Amino acid sequence: MYRLKHKNNPYSWPFLLLTKKYLIVYLVIHSIFTSIFNFISIYLLHSRIINNIIKKIKNMKKELIGYCAVDSGQILITDPCYIDIKWKMNTKYNPDNKENYNGEYSYRGCCHTSLHKGNRKQLYFINKKNGVRIFGAGVVSSTRDGDGSYPVYAVKDEEGLLVSLTIEFE
Repeated sequence: MYRLKHKNNPYSWPFLLLTKKYLIVYLVIHSIFTSIFNFISIYLLHSRIINNIIKKIKNMKKELIGYCAVDSGQILITDPCYIDIKWKMNTKYNPDNKENYNGEYSYRGCCHTSLHKGNRKQLYFINKKNGVRIFGAGVVSSTRDGDGSYPVYAVKDEEGLLVSLTIEFE
């Protein structure tokens, strides 16, 4: 085996014999190639993951499960258990009212949230102890064409488990 000898160390690695200038060039080139290799590896890994997801989505079945009637030009997705407990009753919507009810868990809050400039946002509860807003009460959105009856589709995976619900506003 051939070994390069250095005056202080007979077993030196070849790159230690190089000048500073060449050593810096070597390190820069090495880091560039390492970065490129890492990028390609990550890209290939993500490509495989994305392809697997696409295959799973293609195997999922979309099924019409019913229609949702809309009479106010907006739709609300919420957990029914919150309606009796948290829904603010007897709130009327007045478009001329300047108060901000954006996100309030009430009919007035839904109208203010979804009908002003086409907002689509989540609604909140008010914590009665400290008055803090707790988000997650539901999601409200205006529909594309206003009132009507819109189809609701369920997407199920290969095992028949529900993956998503879709309301189509066309």
